[in-house]
Amino acid sequence: MGLISTLTPAAQVQLLYIGYFTRAADAGGDIFWNNAYASLSAQGESQTQILTTLGNDFTAQPQTLENYPFLATTSPLSASNPTEVAAVDSLLVNVYANLFSETVSASDSGLQFWANLLLNNTISLSTAILQIADGATGTGLTALQNKISAATFFTTSTAGASLGLINPTAALLTQSALAVSSVDSTAASLTASETATSDFIAAGGGGSGSTIQILASNLVYNGTTGNDTFLADNTSTGHYNLGAATTIAGGGGIDTLKVYSDGTQAALGYTPSQITGINTLWINNAEAVIVDATGFVGLKSLQLNAPGGTAGGIITTVKLNGQNFVVSNDTPTAPDTFVVNSAVDTTENITVSSVAVTGGAALFDIAGGQVTSATLTGSGSATSHVTIDNAVGGALATLNIGDGPALAVNFDLTDTALKTVDAAADTGTLNVDLSAIPVIPATFAFTGGSGATTLTVTQLQLDTLTAGSQLNGGTATSGNTLDITGAAGALAAHDYAEINGTTGFQTLGFSNVGAGATVDVSQVTAYTNFAYSDSAAGNLLTFDNLAATGDTVSILAGGVGGLSLDGHAAGAVVTLDLGNASSIGISNAGAAEQVTLGVNIGGVDLVSNGSASSTGNFVSFTENAAATASSYTITGGTNLEIASVGNVIATTVVATAFTGNLEIGTGTPGGGLLAPGTSGFNDTYSLGSGASIVVEQTNESAGANKFDTITLAPTHAASTIAYAGVGVAFASGANLELVKSGFDLGQDSVAISGAPNTYSAGDVTGTGFTISSSGLVTAGASNLASFEAGLVAGAATHKGDTIVYTDSTNTYVAEATAVAAGDWHVIELAGVVATHGVSISHGLAIISGCRKARPLELPGGVHALVEKTVGAWPWGPAPAVLKTTRRSRRKRVWTTGGNGTSLRLTTSGRSF
Repeated sequence: MGLISTLTPAAQVQLLYIGYFTRAADAGGDIFWNNAYASLSAQGESQTQILTTLGNDFTAQPQTLENYPFLATTSPLSASNPTEVAAVDSLLVNVYANLFSETVSASDSGLQFWANLLLNNTISLSTAILQIADGATGTGLTALQNKISAATFFTTSTAGASLGLINPTAALLTQSALAVSSVDSTAASLTASETATSDFIAAGGGGSGSTIQILASNLVYNGTTGNDTFLADNTSTGHYNLGAATTIAGGGGIDTLKVYSDGTQAALGYTPSQITGINTLWINNAEAVIVDATGFVGLKSLQLNAPGGTAGGIITTVKLNGQNFVVSNDTPTAPDTFVVNSAVDTTENITVSSVAVTGGAALFDIAGGQVTSATLTGSGSATSHVTIDNAVGGALATLNIGDGPALAVNFDLTDTALKTVDAAADTGTLNVDLSAIPVIPATFAFTGGSGATTLTVTQLQLDTLTAGSQLNGGTATSGNTLDITGAAGALAAHDYAEINGTTGFQTLGFSNVGAGATVDVSQVTAYTNFAYSDSAAGNLLTFDNLAATGDTVSILAGGVGGLSLDGHAAGAVVTLDLGNASSIGISNAGAAEQVTLGVNIGGVDLVSNGSASSTGNFVSFTENAAATASSYTITGGTNLEIASVGNVIATTVVATAFTGNLEIGTGTPGGGLLAPGTSGFNDTYSLGSGASIVVEQTNESAGANKFDTITLAPTHAASTIAYAGVGVAFASGANLELVKSGFDLGQDSVAISGAPNTYSAGDVTGTGFTISSSGLVTAGASNLASFEAGLVAGAATHKGDTIVYTDSTNTYVAEATAVAAGDWHVIELAGVVATHGVSISHGLAIISGCRKARPLELPGGVHALVEKTVGAWPWGPAPAVLKTTRRSRRKRVWTTGGNGTSLRLTTSGRSF
């Protein structure tokens, strides 16, 4: 296979420019020759026939004849004519240099092979050039490929800057030659060429012009040889500076006419035939008008800026005759409609920049039965939202997506004309939604680009296809999603066949599912990543037979229907990804996304991502009564709230790598994540660095002698440990949560039943305890066992009465879950020494005392163990200055330098 068969038609045109003219195509010439190529192809000519025809046309071009006058002769070449022999040798030496940047001697045997064929009239010049190029190998092949890339970059870039579309300047032609002549087989030469092209464009394309103000409608305005801009103020109704009598002659540059309109048809009352040499017509505020570009000579681009104002809802009709159509800064509150019409065009080029409607998309109606193809390109930094329609008799069969930034394309086509959506050239983020098309042809084909691509189809459209291989997500290795919308019931065998035939997608998504939608994952061989978004109330989506490991389900946008997951065999661990980089979080008007886990789900790896909401993701789990799920591992960094509406049993919750704020429970005491199972509790929580709220709803049975364990990270944001269970009789070891480590008295708090009460004298009776006014047990309990015994016997006056006991190593916070005797729940704060009981603030119990008994190193090698603090010194590094206030042999009281916090220290080491 030679080089040419691997090239696109556009690249083949560039090859002709390089071989004949030693330059890249100017934008206008590129459009002309590519249209000629497309026309010959439509007539059924083969690639070889087309290139031969175009090559012969290139041979007859003035630039070719100027360089090689002997080609103008009508008589055959002769190998016996020394002048013609020398001319052919010279031409071929140039061809080798043009194509490969190689200097070849006229006596070279390879060159002479082609020279003899030309001189004996065996082949044409076009055939010789094409066959020489097609046979390239090694560094010559690499050099030619680089030259074609450099030429393509030059033509595309200058066209995007409206340079070279008509009457290319001498500066542009010079630069087009430099763009390829300087390129060889090295990557550095290609990069340097592209940089030089970008610099040329940034400098104005080699010819800075003038800004010319249109001040009176009956005058003649002439441009310069540079790139001029003509400005016309037609915003004052009844007094337009640009009118029917105005004459504008653009001159030799790439010129633009900017018309600032009052939004009426009258403001566009200029006479197109009197406006010449203008490359771009730019109109601001063309509301609900007809913009006719067909009467302009040489006009290459029609641009409408902010055409719909702020309200939108307008219908603007444009009539084109080969012009590129650009809409920019169209962001109204109601969608605008643009009817794109032409009496002659078979293809249209449409560019959108910052086109986004509140809650909708701008509608482009490709009208007229002769327009069968269009190219849609996104521009600017913001995602543009576009709907393509053909309601006015259009026959659009092919939509190409050009290279540009993020673009979202919907279709509202009323017939089956659309056969192809080709986005292979696009490198940006692309969303294409076909779901509004009632029926697509069986031969319909989609090709994505190299950026993240989402294609949305209906289940019926998928079934219509001859083969799933007609849907190709593109070349991106991640981020491509095939979204099936509106699926209902269980997928059938032919659905799975189509799905497994698709290529280029990494994720299989389902949105807006109908009742009973079920996906048997074991029948899906092409995907291991699955996604779900937005379903109606009551419409549950089920992913069944998930693999033991490796399958991921992402919730991209929460709905009210919910999601059900089950594994292929017991113990399956599913990865559940909440959101992604572009989603807004998993929340439905404040309600949690419901996720049901089947009997074979043994664990959940929960990833919280992508929320733009300050509240983050909100999800609730329900487990089958016979569920085996034993662990939830939480990672990510987006704030996460996990509520519960059903039987959720987890022995382990690991969130040590999670960096966001984590709320387990309903956010306030009264709900909870973990519910009781037949085997009791002993659940464990290991939390991360964010702020955590853990709300237990345990409903323990008396005497169960089970407890849950919570470990806070060594460094974490302010957290709350909460209990929301109902009142049951307390027994030693039951109704107990253990905060194993990490509780920080300087910031963390306890909340029980949602309404802890400030202790008052006499609130708790029958315990045998002496209780201080702050709720601290000061006598009557000598250890944990005696404290628990007192709780079993004692009763509170109010639900929520809270008392605190410390055994000098740990602290126990007990709150009455009811007013009956023995109805208590206890939270153990391991390693925390409370000294002043409890205070109530905003429904939270604030415990006072040391955060944790810990050694301090004092000056001079003296060591001490903190026994008590008075005040609120947030422990950290030892104070820089310590002062002795009282001396004794074994104990000393120290104060920090000025803040008054006092410590009682037991010291060891030398006395002083």
